Amino acid sequence: MHATSLHIAAATHVGLVRERNEDAFVVADLSTGSHVIAERYAARLAPSQDGALVAVSDGMGGASAGDLASRLVVESLAQGFIHARDRRHSIERVEAAVDHAHRAVLDEACVRGIKMGATLT
Repeated sequence: MHATSLHIAAATHVGLVRERNEDAFVVADLSTGSHVIAERYAARLAPSQDGALVAVSDGMGGASAGDLASRLVVESLAQGFIHARDRRHSIERVEAAVDHAHRAVLDEACVRGIKMGATLT
């Protein structure tokens, strides 16, 4: 069997229109739970049997706190994947992690009394 490694590079940028960078990404090793959330990242990752998570979130422009929402999405998505290790099927693990991220954004919006949202890819 051949060892697989991923060469991953990612960067976010505020762009020309917004004053705040509303992009966030996460790279995680799902077996160890170690993950990186940053504005720039480049590395080679040799994922374990549990695999790796690479995700991007973009805050919804025009809504309050898009930067916070996108960061919450990637942080809670990684946590959700790690906590859902006991799920037998991959799709169940994905659903649990996405649901965890969705609830995190809704809860924070409720606490702050604002509207916020973000995409997830």
